[in-house]
Amino acid sequence: MTIPHPWLLVAALSGGLATAAGAYGAHGLDANQAAIDAFKSGVQYNLWHSLALPAGLLASGFSEALQHRRTAFEQLVGDVMEDGVIDSDERVRLREVQEELGLSKDEAEAILKDRRN
Repeated sequence: MTIPHPWLLVAALSGGLATAAGAYGAHGLDANQAAIDAFKSGVQYNLWHSLALPAGLLASGFSEALQHRRTAFEQLVGDVMEDGVIDSDERVRLREVQEELGLSKDEAEAILKDRRN
């Protein structure tokens, strides 16, 4: 069994607390309407932030994965350009790896251009 990311646990606990607080506010809070509305707003903010934590983690993971793909392609470009010339077989290999890694043509060309300079 894998242990989830600690911030996912925080988000789950925060979401659970928001749900419990919402239930208390809806069924057990005995106050005037202004206080109930303020409590409701606080619960909603807590719930939205509970949802934002996993979204941020997901975005961070995508960013990290993209950086790993770029690094892998940069290493291949460095290997290919070791002799200073990219022959046709190497160009085919670069295009295959570019597609495998999901890099756009523009990204691949920018990496090639950086390595040539």
